[in-house]
Amino acid sequence: MQGKFTRYGDVRELLTENDDCMVVLGSGDEMTLRFHAPKQPLPAGWKRDFLLYSVGWDKDCDMNTVYGTHTDPLPYNAMPSYPYPPDKPFPQDEKHNEYLRKWQTREQSFKGFWKMERQ
Repeated sequence: MQGKFTRYGDVRELLTENDDCMVVLGSGDEMTLRFHAPKQPLPAGWKRDFLLYSVGWDKDCDMNTVYGTHTDPLPYNAMPSYPYPPDKPFPQDEKHNEYLRKWQTREQSFKGFWKMERQ
């Protein structure tokens, strides 16, 4: 997939709110989540389950999907549809612009992914 991806490192800041500031992962990327288990012991015979509630968007680099080969256009919570119309673009306020400047700094070309360029 071509486009900009989230820089490597601690991305906790992007995971704490349901907003438009998402982690953008590329092929082969991974993210590890760690959390503390409750300290209270369970009653005898019980076991503890955990649920991870993920709010996000999946683009799978399917060439038959609208914009499936590029990270743009980035989705956002209030978009009326995807792809969204030209009069409803990704928000252009300071919070969103800072998110793009600070976090979406890693670039990837589709040619390497599809083995179209020499390594």
